[in-house]
Amino acid sequence: MVLVTIPISHYVEKARWALQHARVPFTERGHAMILHYRATALHGSRTVPLLVDGKRAWRDSTDILLYADEQAPADRKLYPADPALRREALDWEDEFDRRLGPQVRRLAYHRAFPVGRDMLLVLRGKVPDWELATLKAGFPLAIAVMRRGMNITAAKADESLVRVRAACDAVVQALGDRPYLVGDRFSAADLTFAALLAPLLDPPEHPVRLDGPPWPADFLALRSELSAHAAGRWALGLYARHRGPVGSL
Repeated sequence: MVLVTIPISHYVEKARWALQHARVPFTERGHAMILHYRATALHGSRTVPLLVDGKRAWRDSTDILLYADEQAPADRKLYPADPALRREALDWEDEFDRRLGPQVRRLAYHRAFPVGRDMLLVLRGKVPDWELATLKAGFPLAIAVMRRGMNITAAKADESLVRVRAACDAVVQALGDRPYLVGDRFSAADLTFAALLAPLLDPPEHPVRLDGPPWPADFLALRSELSAHAAGRWALGLYARHRGPVGSL
């Protein structure tokens, strides 16, 4: 099994975490932003994560989670057996995929872009050297492509911040005093929220840390704000309890 990735992608982290949680053996092949198209196009896709086994391709993070769940032992299932609870977990996952993930991505990139090429330090050693060199050389063009493709503007980033905060508030309200969103155990719903919020939290257990670049003060302030929010603390707790130390899974 090969997982084609942009290592820093939070949708990639969602799939990567699920596969590791389910104990599914795979090899990750990381690529730089934009240049990943060369790898995904071979399998009829433009996006990551992309899971391939030589005969079949899973082109969506939720499809990868469903596959991982099929392979997982009973004590590591990500979707409840009860039909109603399974539907609830899928609904939460879809809600986070559609409404949280894009907002986090836009906000994170907008606040990271000011450091320029230094933001690419997080990819060093995780993508082919020639891809990293190419991306550095064409950085202004790459940023323009990303801004246009993801509609990254100051105004849109401000809107995204409002929506991220609202999503965090909604999760806190839904949780109440329960440890998990669905039923009484860790599920795809919990994993998806934590993984998609991770770029703004930088959990210690995340396999791709954001150490290195001199992040702007407003980026660091946002990390502090969300890490202190009840939903952020919960997500960090999920990483601590269910992601494990780096390299342990």
